[in-house]
Amino acid sequence: MADMVDFITQMDKLKSPNKIIYCGSKLGLMIYEEIFKGEWFTPGREKIAKGHLTFNPVNGAKLAVIDDFGWNFRNIPLVVGNTTDGPVTLIDVHRNKGEYWNATNTSAAEYNPQYIFKGHLFEKEEDIVFDEVSFSLFNLLEWFDKDGIGQEGGDDHQFEYSPPDDLEFTCYEGCKAKISFYLFRDYSSGKFNTILKQSCRIALSYGEKRGFKYILGDIFVFVRFLTLCTYEQSYPVWINLTNNQIKSPELPSSHMPPTPKTIRLIYQNAFHNPGHKVRLSGEHLISYDKIASEYGPIMAKWFVKSAELDPMMRLLVNPFLDKYDFSVERFMDTMRAIETFHRRHHTNAILPNEEFEARVEKVCSGSLTEEETKWVKENLNWANAPSLKQRMAEMVLLYTFPYFESRVPDSTKFCKEVGDSRNYYTHFDPRNEKKALKGKELFNAMENVKILLFAGVFSSIGIKSDVFNDSIQRVVY
Repeated sequence: MADMVDFITQMDKLKSPNKIIYCGSKLGLMIYEEIFKGEWFTPGREKIAKGHLTFNPVNGAKLAVIDDFGWNFRNIPLVVGNTTDGPVTLIDVHRNKGEYWNATNTSAAEYNPQYIFKGHLFEKEEDIVFDEVSFSLFNLLEWFDKDGIGQEGGDDHQFEYSPPDDLEFTCYEGCKAKISFYLFRDYSSGKFNTILKQSCRIALSYGEKRGFKYILGDIFVFVRFLTLCTYEQSYPVWINLTNNQIKSPELPSSHMPPTPKTIRLIYQNAFHNPGHKVRLSGEHLISYDKIASEYGPIMAKWFVKSAELDPMMRLLVNPFLDKYDFSVERFMDTMRAIETFHRRHHTNAILPNEEFEARVEKVCSGSLTEEETKWVKENLNWANAPSLKQRMAEMVLLYTFPYFESRVPDSTKFCKEVGDSRNYYTHFDPRNEKKALKGKELFNAMENVKILLFAGVFSSIGIKSDVFNDSIQRVVY
């Protein structure tokens, strides 16, 4: 990754439009199989085990060693290794299996680490904190749709690369973002076949050091937003972390002061799937150019909403892992998502609380015993909450837009069918089975609820429905 660090450092300084800077060939595909061979040990213990660590984006990481770290060590917080590819730290290392051979008095063991930090040996978990992170996401450049390459035709092809302007904004207090664009060259077949590829990265800088899981949370705020905008599951394709107190060693021939080390984070990402498609500008739900002038403020609001509505956001985005699948459970998840959104954003009581409580007291003011009064109050606890049908009616009233209306010409019938279906699939009461939608009708209802939820979520961060009224017709069923 040294070539990447050098390249990005140069790109940050590059403002001349008539230069092309090249870098290593692996930058275009950062999720790939890797092998680290070396010696492994746990900090504070003298025992060293030789072996190799393999990482596969589908199957995850596996550490196979001759000997082991102790047969009774099933879960090891931290393992470090001096490898042929540099220092490596492993976090959350779980013993998978092991064998011992009496004849040779030797043993072997296999472990599954959760996270790999390439570039530094950490001695304890609390030291794994960082000031900055840079990363790229699947479909990120395609969504921004920025092109910095100019070409002159003829037999003598000449290319000029002018990096698009950086985008800078504040995500929240203590976290600033910078999005930059760059170019690299890939030798796919020696010097006779060269590919120029543009790319994009996001860099987050923090006012105080943060743990890597906290930082991953921020990365996935961007992942969720990009997933919705491109209407295709996104995920990190590479992640680099820096701690300004961890410096690279100064080279004897260099007169430059030591710079912060770049530490690469590698782990099995559940969102990664080779089946996810590259989406170009005409295939996006929301195009960047439609919100370019407000992108920074929108992202700041998105961070707030992601924190407020984390369970709902998961329910909204998780179907993109396999958006061609459908089940009753997926319909129910969509209903939970829109109900949660309504609870957090709109009126959650039919009557004012004072009036409702007065009515409950009036009901209980007769000849009820203490036990009966308690039973009545417990059963009336949710009586003042709107029904799903009422919630759906208010969502339609507030967030309808032309394309939704073309799909749902009778909103009253739609709200009733959705409520009846949710109630049946919650309780499976045979008396309500005939009211529940099934098959294609249930799928269509789920898609319509999802469209309405999109409109509500986007509206809450300042994106109006006219931004996506036309494009949504091309991407939803």
